[in-house]
Amino acid sequence: MTTVYLEKDQVPTQLLGNYTGRKFQATATKSVTLSNAYWDGGTRSTYRLIRLSDGQIASIGNTNPPQFGGPVKRETVPVTQGFAVVEHSIFCGKDMGLTFHVNPADIAKLLPEPVELSDAERIVLKCTASYKSSYRKQEISRLGLSDDEREAAIAACVERGFMRANRSISPAGRNAL
Repeated sequence: MTTVYLEKDQVPTQLLGNYTGRKFQATATKSVTLSNAYWDGGTRSTYRLIRLSDGQIASIGNTNPPQFGGPVKRETVPVTQGFAVVEHSIFCGKDMGLTFHVNPADIAKLLPEPVELSDAERIVLKCTASYKSSYRKQEISRLGLSDDEREAAIAACVERGFMRANRSISPAGRNAL
């Protein structure tokens, strides 16, 4: 499954709905299993089926829990070309953003151009994506970068848009990995 991370300005407005957050990703898939469609331990996902051409919302099936007439087994919905299943996830009370499940034929326009990264840039991006800030410097040093090389790589990543000024990784940086 291909996952692409997106900035808000890269998301077509018809897919946003009422969502005002900034976490977006798209996955190429031919079907989606509707899981966590009702509150359970602070976790829930809501689903909408949207036609990409005009933003029309279509019915997606029964997402009630089994005790209220919903299916006992998780329902799987096909993702046909020209449609997207938009999943808004809340995990343990934390908003995880929107995931756009689109047909592999439709995701091509969302795929970023391939980029070349230096070894130092790749190390900095991987450590930024994988470690808390308090462990990041130690791990980068363990992987062989000096403090000057680390700072130069961070500056290059910020300049190329792979990291933000606050040294957090951007969606473009996640896609570059």
